[in-house]
Amino acid sequence: MPIQVDNLTIEPILESISCTMMDHSLTLIIGRSGSGKSTLLRALAGLVNIQSGTIGYDQIPLWNKGRVNREALLLNAIAFQSPEHQLFAQTVQGEFDYSLRPYRLGNTECNRRTNDALQAMKLQQSIRLNSPFELSGGQKRSVALATILATKSAWLLLDEPSAGLDAQAVMRLREQLTEWKLDTSMVMATHDWEFFLPVADRILLIANGKLLADMTPAELSASPEVLVQAGIGVPDSLKVASKLHKVGICVPMQLLSPEQMATEIVNRWEGRHQSDDPASPKSVEQLACDYDDINGWRVTDIDEQPHKRWIYRVEARLKWLMYMVLSVIILLQHQWQGMIPAIMISLSTLLLLRKEHLQQSLKLCRPLLLFIVIAAIFAGIRVSTEQGFILGFDVDALWSTLQRMLPFLEVTLISFVFTLSTSTTEMKQGLEKALSIFDRLRVPTRMIALTASLVLRFIPMIILETERFSLIAAARGKRVVRKGQIRFRDVHVFTIPLLLSLFQMVEDLIIAMEIKGYIDKHEEGIR
Repeated sequence: MPIQVDNLTIEPILESISCTMMDHSLTLIIGRSGSGKSTLLRALAGLVNIQSGTIGYDQIPLWNKGRVNREALLLNAIAFQSPEHQLFAQTVQGEFDYSLRPYRLGNTECNRRTNDALQAMKLQQSIRLNSPFELSGGQKRSVALATILATKSAWLLLDEPSAGLDAQAVMRLREQLTEWKLDTSMVMATHDWEFFLPVADRILLIANGKLLADMTPAELSASPEVLVQAGIGVPDSLKVASKLHKVGICVPMQLLSPEQMATEIVNRWEGRHQSDDPASPKSVEQLACDYDDINGWRVTDIDEQPHKRWIYRVEARLKWLMYMVLSVIILLQHQWQGMIPAIMISLSTLLLLRKEHLQQSLKLCRPLLLFIVIAAIFAGIRVSTEQGFILGFDVDALWSTLQRMLPFLEVTLISFVFTLSTSTTEMKQGLEKALSIFDRLRVPTRMIALTASLVLRFIPMIILETERFSLIAAARGKRVVRKGQIRFRDVHVFTIPLLLSLFQMVEDLIIAMEIKGYIDKHEEGIR
Protein backbone atom coordinates (compact mmCIF):
# COMPACT_ATOMS: atom_id res chain seq x y z
CA MET A 1 0.00 0.00 0.00
CA PRO A 2 2.17 2.90 -1.24
CA ILE A 3 1.61 6.55 -0.34
CA GLN A 4 1.19 8.81 -3.35
CA VAL A 5 1.71 12.54 -2.92
CA ASP A 6 0.77 14.64 -5.93
CA ASN A 7 1.44 18.37 -6.20
CA LEU A 8 0.98 18.93 -2.44
CA THR A 9 0.98 22.58 -1.40
CA ILE A 10 0.66 23.86 2.17
CA GLU A 11 1.13 27.62 2.25
CA PRO A 12 3.52 29.11 3.09
CA ILE A 13 5.65 26.05 3.99
CA LEU A 14 5.44 23.43 1.22
CA GLU A 15 5.06 23.94 -2.50
CA SER A 16 4.22 21.38 -5.21
CA ILE A 17 5.55 18.23 -3.50
CA SER A 18 5.13 15.04 -5.55
CA CYS A 19 6.56 11.65 -4.58
CA THR A 20 5.71 8.01 -3.94
CA MET A 21 6.65 5.98 -0.86
CA MET A 22 6.67 2.23 -1.31
CA ASP A 23 5.56 -0.63 0.92
CA HIS A 24 7.87 -2.15 3.55
CA SER A 25 10.44 0.59 3.11
CA LEU A 26 12.03 3.32 5.18
CA THR A 27 11.85 6.76 3.60
CA LEU A 28 13.95 9.50 5.18
CA ILE A 29 12.84 13.13 4.93
CA ILE A 30 15.91 15.32 5.36
CA GLY A 31 16.63 19.02 5.12
CA ARG A 32 17.62 22.03 7.15
CA SER A 33 15.61 23.18 10.16
CA GLY A 34 12.51 24.98 8.94
CA SER A 35 12.62 23.40 5.50
CA GLY A 36 9.23 21.71 5.97
CA LYS A 37 10.14 18.14 7.04
CA SER A 38 7.75 17.92 9.99
CA THR A 39 4.99 19.68 8.06
CA LEU A 40 5.20 17.08 5.29
CA LEU A 41 5.12 14.29 7.87
CA ARG A 42 2.05 15.77 9.57
CA ALA A 43 0.37 16.23 6.21
CA LEU A 44 0.78 12.49 5.62
CA ALA A 45 -0.93 11.92 8.99
CA GLY A 46 -3.88 14.16 8.06
CA LEU A 47 -3.02 16.72 10.75
CA VAL A 48 -2.40 19.70 8.45
CA ASN A 49 -4.86 21.38 6.12
CA ILE A 50 -3.64 21.38 2.53
CA GLN A 51 -4.27 24.14 -0.02
CA SER A 52 -3.95 21.96 -3.11
CA GLY A 53 -2.77 18.56 -4.25
CA THR A 54 -3.64 15.08 -3.06
CA ILE A 55 -2.37 12.41 -0.66
CA GLY A 56 -3.47 8.83 -1.16
CA TYR A 57 -2.88 5.56 0.64
CA ASP A 58 -2.91 3.27 -2.39
CA GLN A 59 -6.32 4.06 -3.87
CA ILE A 60 -7.73 5.58 -0.68
CA PRO A 61 -7.60 9.41 -0.62
CA LEU A 62 -6.58 10.96 2.68
CA TRP A 63 -8.76 13.99 1.99
CA ASN A 64 -12.27 13.84 0.55
CA LYS A 65 -14.16 17.07 -0.19
CA GLY A 66 -12.13 19.07 2.31
CA ARG A 67 -12.44 16.51 5.12
CA VAL A 68 -10.04 13.86 6.33
CA ASN A 69 -11.05 10.35 5.28
CA ARG A 70 -11.22 8.28 8.46
CA GLU A 71 -10.52 5.06 6.56
CA ALA A 72 -7.17 6.45 5.39
CA LEU A 73 -6.51 8.01 8.79
CA LEU A 74 -6.50 4.59 10.42
CA LEU A 75 -3.79 3.43 8.03
CA ASN A 76 -1.09 5.53 9.69
CA ALA A 77 0.27 6.14 13.16
CA ILE A 78 2.54 9.07 13.97
CA ALA A 79 5.17 9.33 16.68
CA PHE A 80 5.98 12.93 17.53
CA GLN A 81 9.33 14.12 18.78
CA SER A 82 10.03 13.06 22.40
CA PRO A 83 7.05 10.65 22.63
CA GLU A 84 7.88 9.93 26.27
CA HIS A 85 6.54 13.39 27.15
CA GLN A 86 3.09 12.59 25.76
CA LEU A 87 1.93 9.98 28.30
CA PHE A 88 -1.07 10.84 30.48
CA ALA A 89 -2.92 7.72 31.71
CA GLN A 90 -2.83 6.33 35.25
CA THR A 91 -1.31 3.05 34.01
CA VAL A 92 0.64 1.81 31.02
CA GLN A 93 -2.37 -0.30 30.09
CA GLY A 94 -4.43 2.88 29.96
CA GLU A 95 -2.03 4.27 27.35
CA PHE A 96 -2.60 1.20 25.16
CA ASP A 97 -6.36 1.38 25.67
CA TYR A 98 -6.46 4.99 24.45
CA SER A 99 -4.33 4.32 21.35
CA LEU A 100 -6.31 1.20 20.35
CA ARG A 101 -9.80 2.55 21.04
CA PRO A 102 -10.30 4.11 17.56
CA TYR A 103 -9.75 0.70 15.93
CA ARG A 104 -12.75 -0.82 17.71
CA LEU A 105 -11.08 -4.16 18.40
CA GLY A 106 -12.24 -6.88 20.73
CA ASN A 107 -10.59 -7.42 24.10
CA THR A 108 -8.72 -10.50 22.88
CA GLU A 109 -7.21 -8.69 19.90
CA CYS A 110 -6.31 -5.63 21.98
CA ASN A 111 -4.57 -7.85 24.51
CA ARG A 112 -2.67 -9.70 21.77
CA ARG A 113 -1.49 -6.48 20.14
CA THR A 114 -0.42 -5.05 23.49
CA ASN A 115 1.60 -8.18 24.25
CA ASP A 116 3.27 -8.13 20.83
CA ALA A 117 4.15 -4.43 21.12
CA LEU A 118 5.65 -4.83 24.60
CA GLN A 119 7.67 -7.78 23.39
CA ALA A 120 8.88 -5.85 20.34
CA MET A 121 10.13 -3.05 22.63
CA LYS A 122 11.64 -5.63 25.05
CA LEU A 123 9.37 -4.59 27.93
CA GLN A 124 8.02 -6.90 30.63
CA GLN A 125 4.31 -7.70 30.57
CA SER A 126 4.09 -6.70 34.23
CA ILE A 127 4.77 -3.09 33.28
CA ARG A 128 1.13 -2.75 32.21
CA LEU A 129 0.06 -2.05 35.81
CA ASN A 130 2.74 0.58 36.43
CA SER A 131 2.14 4.30 36.25
CA PRO A 132 3.99 5.70 33.21
CA PHE A 133 5.26 8.55 35.39
CA GLU A 134 7.15 6.10 37.62
CA LEU A 135 9.20 4.75 34.71
CA SER A 136 12.65 5.87 33.62
CA GLY A 137 13.06 8.12 30.60
CA GLY A 138 14.05 5.20 28.37
CA GLN A 139 11.12 3.08 29.55
CA LYS A 140 8.69 5.94 28.93
CA ARG A 141 9.92 6.30 25.35
CA SER A 142 9.69 2.54 24.83
CA VAL A 143 6.12 2.49 26.18
CA ALA A 144 5.13 5.42 23.96
CA LEU A 145 6.53 3.72 20.86
CA ALA A 146 4.92 0.43 21.90
CA THR A 147 1.47 2.08 21.97
CA ILE A 148 2.05 3.16 18.38
CA LEU A 149 3.30 -0.25 17.25
CA ALA A 150 0.24 -1.86 18.84
CA THR A 151 -1.99 -0.16 16.27
CA LYS A 152 -0.31 -2.27 13.56
CA SER A 153 -0.89 0.54 11.10
CA ALA A 154 0.24 0.10 7.52
CA TRP A 155 2.42 3.20 7.82
CA LEU A 156 4.49 4.41 10.76
CA LEU A 157 5.39 8.13 10.67
CA LEU A 158 8.34 9.14 12.85
CA ASP A 159 9.26 12.74 13.66
CA GLU A 160 12.88 13.03 14.87
CA PRO A 161 12.79 9.74 16.83
CA SER A 162 16.51 9.96 17.64
CA ALA A 163 16.26 13.39 19.31
CA GLY A 164 17.69 13.32 22.81
CA LEU A 165 19.05 9.77 22.52
CA ASP A 166 22.62 8.77 23.23
CA ALA A 167 24.69 6.89 20.64
CA GLN A 168 23.85 3.47 22.03
CA ALA A 169 20.12 4.19 22.06
CA VAL A 170 20.27 5.50 18.48
CA MET A 171 21.98 2.29 17.42
CA ARG A 172 19.21 0.24 19.04
CA LEU A 173 16.63 2.39 17.27
CA ARG A 174 18.29 1.68 13.92
CA GLU A 175 18.15 -2.05 14.61
CA GLN A 176 14.48 -1.73 15.52
CA LEU A 177 13.73 0.09 12.26
CA THR A 178 15.16 -2.86 10.35
CA GLU A 179 12.87 -5.22 12.27
CA TRP A 180 9.80 -3.00 11.90
CA LYS A 181 10.22 -2.87 8.12
CA LEU A 182 9.23 -6.52 7.97
CA ASP A 183 5.71 -5.69 9.16
CA THR A 184 5.13 -2.05 8.34
CA SER A 185 6.28 0.84 6.14
CA MET A 186 7.90 3.93 7.56
CA VAL A 187 8.55 7.58 6.84
CA MET A 188 10.96 9.39 9.14
CA ALA A 189 11.90 13.06 9.37
CA THR A 190 15.36 13.34 10.88
CA HIS A 191 18.50 15.43 11.22
CA ASP A 192 20.58 12.30 11.94
CA TRP A 193 20.12 11.02 8.41
CA GLU A 194 23.73 9.87 7.94
CA PHE A 195 23.34 7.39 10.77
CA PHE A 196 20.20 5.87 9.23
CA LEU A 197 21.47 5.67 5.64
CA PRO A 198 22.39 1.94 5.90
CA VAL A 199 18.75 0.98 6.63
CA ALA A 200 17.01 3.59 4.43
CA ASP A 201 15.43 2.76 1.07
CA ARG A 202 14.59 6.25 -0.13
CA ILE A 203 15.67 9.83 0.59
CA LEU A 204 13.44 12.88 0.19
CA LEU A 205 15.49 16.07 0.34
CA ILE A 206 13.45 19.18 1.19
CA ALA A 207 14.82 22.68 0.69
CA ASN A 208 12.83 25.88 1.16
CA GLY A 209 9.57 23.93 1.06
CA LYS A 210 10.37 22.25 -2.27
CA LEU A 211 11.37 18.68 -3.07
CA LEU A 212 14.94 19.07 -4.25
CA ALA A 213 15.75 15.36 -4.61
CA ASP A 214 13.99 11.98 -4.45
CA MET A 215 16.61 9.23 -4.67
CA THR A 216 18.06 6.09 -3.15
CA PRO A 217 20.96 6.26 -0.66
CA ALA A 218 23.28 4.99 -3.41
CA GLU A 219 22.16 7.76 -5.77
CA LEU A 220 22.60 10.35 -3.04
CA SER A 221 26.08 8.99 -2.33
CA ALA A 222 26.96 9.43 -5.99
CA SER A 223 25.59 12.99 -6.08
CA PRO A 224 26.46 14.66 -2.76
CA GLU A 225 26.26 18.05 -4.43
CA VAL A 226 22.50 18.12 -3.83
CA LEU A 227 23.22 18.26 -0.09
CA VAL A 228 25.29 21.37 -0.67
CA GLN A 229 22.51 22.84 -2.79
CA ALA A 230 20.00 22.20 0.00
CA GLY A 231 22.12 24.11 2.49
CA ILE A 232 22.88 21.00 4.56
CA GLY A 233 26.52 21.30 3.59
CA VAL A 234 29.17 18.69 3.04
CA PRO A 235 28.43 15.57 5.14
CA ASP A 236 30.82 14.55 7.91
CA SER A 237 31.76 11.33 6.13
CA LEU A 238 33.05 13.30 3.12
CA LYS A 239 34.91 15.73 5.38
CA VAL A 240 36.67 12.85 7.12
CA ALA A 241 37.42 11.12 3.83
CA SER A 242 38.91 14.30 2.38
CA LYS A 243 41.23 14.82 5.35
CA LEU A 244 42.30 11.16 5.29
CA HIS A 245 43.14 11.41 1.60
CA LYS A 246 45.47 14.30 2.38
CA VAL A 247 47.51 12.05 4.69
CA GLY A 248 47.51 9.10 2.30
CA ILE A 249 44.63 7.01 3.66
CA CYS A 250 42.36 6.52 0.65
CA VAL A 251 38.91 5.72 1.99
CA PRO A 252 35.91 5.98 -0.38
CA MET A 253 34.75 9.50 -1.10
CA GLN A 254 31.08 8.67 -0.56
CA LEU A 255 28.39 8.93 2.09
CA LEU A 256 28.99 6.43 4.89
CA SER A 257 27.53 5.89 8.33
CA PRO A 258 29.90 6.39 11.31
CA GLU A 259 30.36 2.61 11.67
CA GLN A 260 31.03 2.13 7.97
CA MET A 261 33.57 4.94 7.97
CA ALA A 262 35.31 3.50 11.04
CA THR A 263 35.53 0.10 9.33
CA GLU A 264 36.95 1.63 6.15
CA ILE A 265 39.54 3.58 8.11
CA VAL A 266 40.70 0.44 9.93
CA ASN A 267 40.83 -1.61 6.73
CA ARG A 268 42.72 1.01 4.77
CA TRP A 269 45.11 1.66 7.64
CA GLU A 270 45.91 -2.04 7.89
CA GLY A 271 46.41 -2.20 4.13
CA ARG A 272 43.70 -4.77 3.51
CA HIS A 273 42.31 -2.74 0.61
CA GLN A 274 44.18 -0.62 -1.87
CA SER A 275 42.78 2.45 -3.48
CA ASP A 276 41.33 1.74 -6.93
CA ASP A 277 42.13 5.31 -7.93
CA PRO A 278 45.62 6.42 -6.86
CA ALA A 279 44.87 9.94 -7.98
CA SER A 280 43.97 12.32 -5.21
CA PRO A 281 40.23 13.07 -5.31
CA LYS A 282 38.74 16.49 -5.05
CA SER A 283 38.82 18.06 -1.65
CA VAL A 284 35.64 18.86 0.20
CA GLU A 285 36.32 22.54 -0.33
CA GLN A 286 36.56 21.98 -4.10
CA LEU A 287 33.33 19.96 -4.02
CA ALA A 288 31.53 22.91 -2.45
CA CYS A 289 33.03 25.30 -4.98
CA ASP A 290 32.19 23.09 -7.96
CA TYR A 291 28.54 23.09 -7.02
CA ASP A 292 28.35 26.71 -5.96
CA ASP A 293 26.50 27.44 -9.17
CA ILE A 294 24.83 24.39 -10.68
CA ASN A 295 21.61 24.30 -12.66
CA GLY A 296 21.04 27.93 -11.76
CA TRP A 297 20.98 27.20 -8.01
CA ARG A 298 23.55 29.05 -5.96
CA VAL A 299 24.42 27.54 -2.59
CA THR A 300 24.36 30.95 -0.98
CA ASP A 301 20.72 31.32 -1.96
CA ILE A 302 19.80 28.82 0.75
CA ASP A 303 21.31 30.97 3.47
CA GLU A 304 19.95 34.24 2.21
CA GLN A 305 16.97 35.41 4.20
CA PRO A 306 13.96 36.73 2.30
CA HIS A 307 13.55 40.48 2.26
CA LYS A 308 12.60 41.50 5.76
CA ARG A 309 9.96 44.07 6.45
CA TRP A 310 11.08 47.14 8.34
CA ILE A 311 9.63 45.93 11.66
CA TYR A 312 12.18 43.10 11.67
CA ARG A 313 15.05 45.53 11.12
CA VAL A 314 14.13 48.11 13.76
CA GLU A 315 16.42 48.17 16.80
CA ALA A 316 14.98 46.44 19.88
CA ARG A 317 15.21 49.61 22.03
CA LEU A 318 12.95 51.50 19.63
CA LYS A 319 10.52 48.55 19.59
CA TRP A 320 10.38 48.59 23.41
CA LEU A 321 9.62 52.32 23.32
CA MET A 322 6.93 51.89 20.66
CA TYR A 323 5.39 48.98 22.56
CA MET A 324 5.25 50.82 25.89
CA VAL A 325 3.93 54.07 24.40
CA LEU A 326 1.18 52.31 22.44
CA SER A 327 0.28 50.16 25.46
CA VAL A 328 -0.08 53.20 27.73
CA ILE A 329 -2.21 55.04 25.14
CA ILE A 330 -4.47 51.99 24.73
CA LEU A 331 -4.90 51.38 28.46
CA LEU A 332 -5.84 55.03 29.03
CA GLN A 333 -8.82 54.76 26.69
CA HIS A 334 -12.09 54.21 28.58
CA GLN A 335 -14.63 55.44 26.04
CA TRP A 336 -15.59 53.86 22.75
CA GLN A 337 -14.55 57.03 20.91
CA GLY A 338 -10.95 56.33 21.86
CA MET A 339 -11.11 52.54 21.97
CA ILE A 340 -12.23 52.06 18.36
CA PRO A 341 -9.16 53.88 16.91
CA ALA A 342 -6.99 51.92 19.38
CA ILE A 343 -8.45 48.66 18.07
CA MET A 344 -7.76 49.75 14.49
CA ILE A 345 -4.16 50.65 15.36
CA SER A 346 -3.48 47.35 17.12
CA LEU A 347 -4.97 45.39 14.21
CA SER A 348 -3.00 47.39 11.66
CA THR A 349 0.27 46.56 13.43
CA LEU A 350 -0.30 42.90 12.51
CA LEU A 351 0.07 43.85 8.84
CA LEU A 352 3.72 44.62 9.54
CA LEU A 353 4.44 40.91 10.02
CA ARG A 354 5.33 38.36 7.38
CA LYS A 355 2.51 36.08 6.27
CA GLU A 356 3.51 33.10 8.43
CA HIS A 357 3.87 35.30 11.53
CA LEU A 358 0.57 37.02 10.79
CA GLN A 359 -1.17 33.64 10.67
CA GLN A 360 0.53 32.61 13.90
CA SER A 361 -0.49 35.78 15.75
CA LEU A 362 -4.12 35.47 14.63
CA LYS A 363 -4.12 31.87 15.80
CA LEU A 364 -2.69 32.92 19.16
CA CYS A 365 -5.35 35.60 19.61
CA ARG A 366 -8.25 33.28 18.87
CA PRO A 367 -8.52 31.68 22.35
CA LEU A 368 -8.07 35.07 24.07
CA LEU A 369 -10.82 36.64 21.97
CA LEU A 370 -13.09 33.67 22.69
CA PHE A 371 -12.46 34.08 26.42
CA ILE A 372 -13.36 37.80 26.28
CA VAL A 373 -16.59 37.14 24.38
CA ILE A 374 -17.65 34.37 26.78
CA ALA A 375 -16.81 36.53 29.81
CA ALA A 376 -18.82 39.44 28.42
CA ILE A 377 -21.84 37.22 27.73
CA PHE A 378 -21.77 35.77 31.23
CA ALA A 379 -21.42 39.27 32.67
CA GLY A 380 -24.66 40.25 30.96
CA ILE A 381 -26.72 37.32 32.25
CA ARG A 382 -29.10 38.26 35.04
CA VAL A 383 -31.05 35.80 37.18
CA SER A 384 -33.91 36.89 39.48
CA THR A 385 -35.71 34.64 41.98
CA GLU A 386 -37.81 37.27 43.79
CA GLN A 387 -40.93 36.61 41.70
CA GLY A 388 -40.05 33.14 40.48
CA PHE A 389 -37.14 32.15 38.30
CA ILE A 390 -36.58 34.92 35.74
CA LEU A 391 -33.66 34.85 33.32
CA GLY A 392 -32.69 38.16 31.74
CA PHE A 393 -29.84 39.85 29.96
CA ASP A 394 -28.18 43.21 30.65
CA VAL A 395 -26.68 44.63 27.44
CA ASP A 396 -25.03 47.50 29.33
CA ALA A 397 -23.12 45.01 31.50
CA LEU A 398 -21.93 43.19 28.37
CA TRP A 399 -20.61 46.40 26.79
CA SER A 400 -19.04 47.48 30.06
CA THR A 401 -17.16 44.18 30.33
CA LEU A 402 -15.97 44.46 26.74
CA GLN A 403 -14.74 47.98 27.43
CA ARG A 404 -12.63 46.74 30.35
CA MET A 405 -11.23 43.67 28.61
CA LEU A 406 -10.65 44.75 25.01
CA PRO A 407 -7.63 46.94 25.87
CA PHE A 408 -5.81 43.85 27.11
CA LEU A 409 -6.51 42.14 23.78
CA GLU A 410 -5.14 45.14 21.92
CA VAL A 411 -1.97 45.22 24.04
CA THR A 412 -1.58 41.47 23.48
CA LEU A 413 -1.82 41.95 19.71
CA ILE A 414 0.97 44.51 19.81
CA SER A 415 3.06 42.25 22.04
CA PHE A 416 2.74 39.46 19.47
CA VAL A 417 4.04 41.79 16.78
CA PHE A 418 6.95 42.66 19.07
CA THR A 419 7.85 39.10 20.06
CA LEU A 420 7.41 37.55 16.60
CA SER A 421 9.63 40.15 14.95
CA THR A 422 12.31 40.14 17.67
CA SER A 423 14.34 37.34 19.21
CA THR A 424 14.40 36.95 22.99
CA THR A 425 18.09 37.86 23.03
CA GLU A 426 17.46 41.07 21.07
CA MET A 427 14.58 41.96 23.39
CA LYS A 428 16.69 41.43 26.50
CA GLN A 429 19.75 43.24 25.18
CA GLY A 430 17.66 46.15 23.90
CA LEU A 431 15.98 46.68 27.27
CA GLU A 432 19.32 46.31 29.06
CA LYS A 433 20.76 49.13 26.97
CA ALA A 434 17.69 51.30 27.59
CA LEU A 435 17.94 50.74 31.36
CA SER A 436 21.72 51.07 31.54
CA ILE A 437 21.33 54.62 32.89
CA PHE A 438 20.15 53.06 36.17
CA ASP A 439 23.23 50.85 36.61
CA ARG A 440 24.85 53.37 38.96
CA LEU A 441 21.84 53.09 41.24
CA ARG A 442 22.46 49.33 41.52
CA VAL A 443 19.17 48.55 39.83
CA PRO A 444 19.18 44.88 38.64
CA THR A 445 18.72 45.88 35.01
CA ARG A 446 19.79 42.49 33.65
CA MET A 447 17.19 40.68 35.71
CA ILE A 448 14.48 43.22 34.82
CA ALA A 449 15.29 42.96 31.11
CA LEU A 450 15.30 39.17 31.15
CA THR A 451 12.07 38.95 33.17
CA ALA A 452 10.23 41.43 30.94
CA SER A 453 11.36 39.59 27.79
CA LEU A 454 10.29 36.21 29.14
CA VAL A 455 6.90 37.50 30.31
CA LEU A 456 6.12 38.66 26.79
CA ARG A 457 7.10 35.22 25.51
CA PHE A 458 5.16 33.32 28.17
CA ILE A 459 1.58 33.60 26.90
CA PRO A 460 2.41 32.66 23.28
CA MET A 461 4.50 29.78 24.60
CA ILE A 462 1.61 28.39 26.69
CA ILE A 463 -0.84 28.70 23.81
CA LEU A 464 1.50 27.02 21.33
CA GLU A 465 2.31 24.20 23.77
CA THR A 466 -1.41 23.68 24.42
CA GLU A 467 -2.13 23.44 20.70
CA ARG A 468 0.82 21.08 20.20
CA PHE A 469 -0.34 18.63 22.85
CA SER A 470 -3.94 18.94 21.66
CA LEU A 471 -2.75 17.94 18.19
CA ILE A 472 -0.87 14.98 19.64
CA ALA A 473 -3.96 13.85 21.57
CA ALA A 474 -6.08 14.08 18.43
CA ALA A 475 -3.50 12.09 16.45
CA ARG A 476 -3.40 9.32 19.05
CA GLY A 477 -7.18 9.22 19.32
CA LYS A 478 -7.61 9.40 15.52
CA ARG A 479 -9.91 12.37 15.89
CA VAL A 480 -10.22 14.72 12.97
CA VAL A 481 -9.28 18.18 14.22
CA ARG A 482 -7.87 21.18 12.47
CA LYS A 483 -4.50 22.49 13.49
CA GLY A 484 -4.88 25.24 16.08
CA GLN A 485 -8.19 23.95 17.42
CA ILE A 486 -8.54 22.49 20.91
CA ARG A 487 -11.17 19.87 21.62
CA PHE A 488 -12.50 19.96 25.17
CA ARG A 489 -12.98 16.19 25.08
CA ASP A 490 -9.19 15.87 24.72
CA VAL A 491 -8.35 18.13 27.66
CA HIS A 492 -7.95 15.22 30.09
CA VAL A 493 -5.50 13.61 27.65
CA PHE A 494 -3.05 16.46 27.20
CA THR A 495 -3.37 18.42 30.47
CA ILE A 496 -0.79 16.35 32.37
CA PRO A 497 1.78 16.29 29.53
CA LEU A 498 1.24 20.03 29.05
CA LEU A 499 1.83 20.83 32.73
CA LEU A 500 4.90 18.60 32.86
CA SER A 501 6.26 20.31 29.76
CA LEU A 502 5.74 23.77 31.27
CA PHE A 503 7.33 22.70 34.57
CA GLN A 504 10.32 21.36 32.63
CA MET A 505 10.63 24.65 30.74
CA VAL A 506 10.63 26.59 34.01
CA GLU A 507 13.26 24.26 35.48
CA ASP A 508 15.44 24.61 32.38
CA LEU A 509 15.02 28.37 32.54
CA ILE A 510 16.11 28.52 36.20
CA ILE A 511 19.18 26.42 35.44
CA ALA A 512 20.05 28.59 32.44
CA MET A 513 19.66 31.76 34.52
CA GLU A 514 21.94 30.32 37.20
CA ILE A 515 24.57 29.42 34.63
CA LYS A 516 24.39 32.90 33.10
CA GLY A 517 24.68 34.46 36.54
CA TYR A 518 21.22 36.06 36.61
CA ILE A 519 20.33 34.12 39.76
CA ASP A 520 22.42 33.29 42.77
CA LYS A 521 21.70 29.58 43.15
CA HIS A 522 22.43 29.84 46.87
CA GLU A 523 19.89 32.59 47.34
CA GLU A 524 16.96 31.47 49.44
CA GLY A 525 13.54 31.43 47.89
CA ILE A 526 14.64 31.10 44.27
CA ARG A 527 13.69 27.46 44.14
